[in-house]
Amino acid sequence: MPRHQPLHVTTFARRTGIRYTGSLLVGIILILVLLSVLLTSRRGGALPWRRDLLQVDNIINDGVYNYELGIHVSGAYLRRNATIGNVDSARELSRFLRKVRDVGARHGIVALTVANNANAPFVGNWLCGAALRMPDAMARVVVVVTDQPTYRRMLADWPSVHTALFRTDAALQYNLDRSGEQRYKFLLRRIEMLLSALQCNVDILVFDANTLWLKSPFALLSSSAYANSDIVASPTSRPHEPVADGFMLLRATTRLLDAWRTITANLQALQFHNSSQVAWAAYPASELAYLAQLIARGSDVTAPLSVAILPWDLFPDGTWYLKSQSERDYSGACVVVNNWNVGVKMKIDRVRALGYWYMQREGQRSTCPYVK
Repeated sequence: MPRHQPLHVTTFARRTGIRYTGSLLVGIILILVLLSVLLTSRRGGALPWRRDLLQVDNIINDGVYNYELGIHVSGAYLRRNATIGNVDSARELSRFLRKVRDVGARHGIVALTVANNANAPFVGNWLCGAALRMPDAMARVVVVVTDQPTYRRMLADWPSVHTALFRTDAALQYNLDRSGEQRYKFLLRRIEMLLSALQCNVDILVFDANTLWLKSPFALLSSSAYANSDIVASPTSRPHEPVADGFMLLRATTRLLDAWRTITANLQALQFHNSSQVAWAAYPASELAYLAQLIARGSDVTAPLSVAILPWDLFPDGTWYLKSQSERDYSGACVVVNNWNVGVKMKIDRVRALGYWYMQREGQRSTCPYVK
């Protein structure tokens, strides 16, 4: 009997060791499964970027009749072929929407401008002017950057600014003036992005970075005077154009969301039509310019919307630059749209001549003296 005792103890030890190791492995697996479930169920039952992709995919349920082309495109076809339809785009979209939600929760209206290699000087100058005159505006702005090099520069030069990367096809960055079809693709990308932001139930102030902000407009835009409007826009002195396309508040109302979904679907439908039969030249690269076109021609899409025009003395267009110094001072302008002028250099020279170019050149870089 004693001779069998060591064998029995060893066998028992081995068995308990195996059981202990097996329990440990099962425990680790259970913990990993639990973590996976928690991450996947976060924010409405899907991974954050996947949820936002689904949100974009479901912009149309029953399809749409495209009045410009006279064709009907099914909702399923639109969802399968949406421009925002891959994992990288969806992740970028999710990060962008997270910033929109955060800023909207803190400040209400979110100011949004788009930056790329071409207009980066204007974006830097706008941020520098805001740092000097209206820090509250900087806290509300989200800069959407459409190319990687400009995004890296923005992070390095303006680390405290809410910046989101939302890339477009690299070819679109440099061919907007050469190809109407390229401009259309750029426009569609921005239209889809803006739809996703509005679906966060946040009011979005979309503005061109070359607009000149002399005062913060947010108190006026948030006032009861515009509480029932779907769109609040700056005026223009151009004949037959009721609104300027450089400064527009889009309120996340049911009417505007319905109109924006239809605008998005109509533009998406163009992808599936014979390219030679589409007048691509009619499509600008900016969503505000396209919206201004629809409003000006009384489109069925924008007809139900309530469009409020801001007062001319506070929100003049580019003709303000042509006035005398005393007239400009007397007007008490708040935001000036930089139109009635063509080309980046001419627009910069016009702003610089009046002392509103804040960036200073240091070697190969431009810096803002009001930000340390």
